[in-house]
Amino acid sequence: MKSKKSAGYDSISILLLKDLKAEICYPLSDLINQSLLTGIVPKCMKIAKVVPVCKSKDKNVLTNYRPISILPSIIQKYLSVSYNRLLSFLNLNGSLYQSQYGFRLGHSTVHATSELYLKFLILLKRTRTLLAFS
Repeated sequence: MKSKKSAGYDSISILLLKDLKAEICYPLSDLINQSLLTGIVPKCMKIAKVVPVCKSKDKNVLTNYRPISILPSIIQKYLSVSYNRLLSFLNLNGSLYQSQYGFRLGHSTVHATSELYLKFLILLKRTRTLLAFS
């Protein structure tokens, strides 16, 4: 996880969690494992702090702001662990579609574009026609 000073409503930053990792490692992993086993996420972990962030230079115009939701650092770690476990399970069991490129390590839109291009070339070679609709 990236070390950021920002913190959720609980005022616990990622930096603080990293500083206390020796003390909180086992309780935090117990909390995450219990949550994954039961499917229950404590309500206090679902609360986000919403902060306005300016998206352009003029800070005096209200429409130049967009909301950012800052989750508690513990739930960010929980989501990271959940994502890694789920992805590992799907990869080990071959459950992901071969042409699934998003959110996969070593796969990108370049791969998706190349695959589509090759399919077009094969279709063009086979039929000598290629239709496009807009």
